[in-house]
Amino acid sequence: MQTLIIVIFLIGHSQSDESQRLDGNVSNFAVVKGRIYIATDDRLYQMHRNLTVEIRSDTKQDDRVKILVPFEKENKLIICGTHACGYCEVLNLKNISKTIHKESVGAASFYPNESSLGFLVHIGDSTNKLETYLLTGAVLKRPKTCDFDLFFLALRNLNYSQNGGIFSALGDQGPVHIRSRKQEWMFLDFEFVDGFQYEKHIYILVHFNISGPQPQVRLLSMKKGTTKTNTLKSFRGTTIHCCGSKNYTQLASSAVVGGSPLLWAGVFKADSESTALAIFNISQGASYGVGDLDFCVLGSCYNSFKEGSQNMAPKAVYEYPSMTSVAVSVDVTVSSWMMFFIGTAEGQLIKISMDKGMKPTCPIVLYRSNDEHPVHSKMILDPVDKKHIYLALGNQMKRVPVAQCGRYNNMRDCWLSHDPLCGWCASASRCTFHDECLRSTWITIPDGSVQEQMISFQVDETPSHEEIIVSVTAHLRVVAPEAPVFSCAFTTEQGESLCAGSENIAVFPNCFCVFFRENLPAGGLGVTVMISIDSQTSSESWNLKNCSLIQGKPTFALCSECVAAGCLWSFTQRICAWMPLNSYETDKQVTGHMSEVPLRTEYL
Repeated sequence: MQTLIIVIFLIGHSQSDESQRLDGNVSNFAVVKGRIYIATDDRLYQMHRNLTVEIRSDTKQDDRVKILVPFEKENKLIICGTHACGYCEVLNLKNISKTIHKESVGAASFYPNESSLGFLVHIGDSTNKLETYLLTGAVLKRPKTCDFDLFFLALRNLNYSQNGGIFSALGDQGPVHIRSRKQEWMFLDFEFVDGFQYEKHIYILVHFNISGPQPQVRLLSMKKGTTKTNTLKSFRGTTIHCCGSKNYTQLASSAVVGGSPLLWAGVFKADSESTALAIFNISQGASYGVGDLDFCVLGSCYNSFKEGSQNMAPKAVYEYPSMTSVAVSVDVTVSSWMMFFIGTAEGQLIKISMDKGMKPTCPIVLYRSNDEHPVHSKMILDPVDKKHIYLALGNQMKRVPVAQCGRYNNMRDCWLSHDPLCGWCASASRCTFHDECLRSTWITIPDGSVQEQMISFQVDETPSHEEIIVSVTAHLRVVAPEAPVFSCAFTTEQGESLCAGSENIAVFPNCFCVFFRENLPAGGLGVTVMISIDSQTSSESWNLKNCSLIQGKPTFALCSECVAAGCLWSFTQRICAWMPLNSYETDKQVTGHMSEVPLRTEYL
C-alpha cells in the first residue's frame, strides 16, 4: 500500500462553468442523458443538461424527498419521501409534473434527518428474464409513529406484473428484506453512504456503530440471483479499515472505479479536517464469510459468524484535508488511466489522474467557489460526453468542464499537462479531446505510466568498445487512423549530424544513433535530438558523457550525475558504468511521500 500526502497551492480559477441557483439547498440529484433531476428541501426540479430549468415542482410542507432514482429504460423517475408516514411515487421522466403512480409505503425513513438509500438492481440470468427492482434502505433513529413496516433493506417491485404489485417487497415466500438484529428504535447506529450494482454483485456502504466507542465502515454485499429470495440469501458483510496508522472511521463519499478485480474509492474522515482518498479491491469483500451477526435476513438471524481471516485494507491512500466527495472516470480512450474528481469543504473541485501503478499526476484545480460552500458528497459525470461533471454547493448546481485542453498552445505544453484527456491534434495544431481529432494523429501522454520527460535517453557502448550507442525513447501515445511517420534527427552543437556515416534507426517509440567513441570528448558532447511524428516535432538537448569517466567518491550527487547522463549507477560496485545493452527500463517507479506537489490550474 502506498500513502501520499498531497499539497495543493491555489493560484486562480475561472467562472466559465454553467451554474443554476435554487430556492433551497440540494439534498439529492440524479443525471440521465440530456436531463438532471434535483431535490431540495421543498422542491423538485427538472433541468436540461446545461442546467436550464424546465420544470419546478413544489413538495408538501412536511415532505422531504429521500430517494430519487431515474429508471431510463421505462421513462420513469421514482421518488420516495417522508410525507404522511412515507410514500413512493412514479413520475414521467420527461415531464415530472405528470404522476404515473403514487402510494403510501414506508420505503424511506420517516423523518427528514434520517438516512435512506435507493438504487436499481437487476436480478435474473440467461434462462430467466431479467427483472429490475428498487433496493431501498431506511434507518429509524427514534420510535416510529407510523404503522408501516420499515425494513433496513428491501427489494421492491417497479411494475404491477411483479409479485405483489408495484413497490411491494414480497418474494416467492413472503417479504424479502433484511432487518437489524437490534430493536427498530435502536437503528441509531447505522447510516447509509452509497449503494450500487456492479455486474453480478450488489454493494452497500454503511456507517456502523456511529455513536459507539468503535465506529466502523461496513461493506454489505449480495450476489445477483435468479429471484429476490436467493439474492438476499447471499447477504454478507465485512469491515473496511482505513488507513494505516491513522484511524479514519467515517466514510464521506463513494465511487466505483471498475475493472476486474473491482476497484472502489472512498473519501474517509478522521475528523472534519483529516481526510484521505483510499482505493480498495472490494471483490474480496463479496467472498468473505457468510451472513452478518448484526443483521437478520428473511427473518433468520445468524448465531455464529466469522467475517473472514483478512481485513479489507486499501491498495493506495492519498491524504488531503477537508475532502467531501469523489467521482471517478475510467474511459477507453485514455486506456488504463484513472481520473479522480475530488470535492472539498472549501468548495474546490480537483482532478487527479493515476496510472496503472496508482502513481498520481500533479493535481489540477478545475473549480473553486467564491463563497466556499462545501461540495455535496455526490458528483456525477455528464453521461452524454463525459466532458463535464455536475456538483452541488449549498443551493447551487454547477456543471464544470473536466478539462480545458485548448489552453495549451503547443505539443510540449499539452503533454506537460499530464492530463490523459488532452492530446495534440496534428491536423489542427492544437490541444484537444480525443473525439475532436478522430481523423488525424492525436499525440498524448503514454498509456498508464507517469513520465517526467517527453523524451529520455541512455548511452551504451558496443561490445567492441569502439562505438557509442545513443538510445532515445519518446514517452508518447499516438492514436491515428493510419500508421504515423516517425523519425529522429541527431545533431551536435555545431549543427552537424551525429550519426553521419553510421547507423540511425527509428522505430516508434525508440531511436538509435551509433557514432565512434573517439568523437565523445572527455568533457562531454552537446547533442540535440528532434523527433517527428507526421508533421509534428519536438526536440530535447543533452550533454552526452563518457560513463566510465564519471568518477569520484560515491555520493548521492555522483549517482545523480551518472543517472542524468543516461548511464547506469551500480549499487553493488558504487561506480558509474555504461548501460548494458537491452537493460533500459522505460517505466521507472518512484516511491516515497509526495509532500509538495506543484499546482496546475485549468482556468486562470
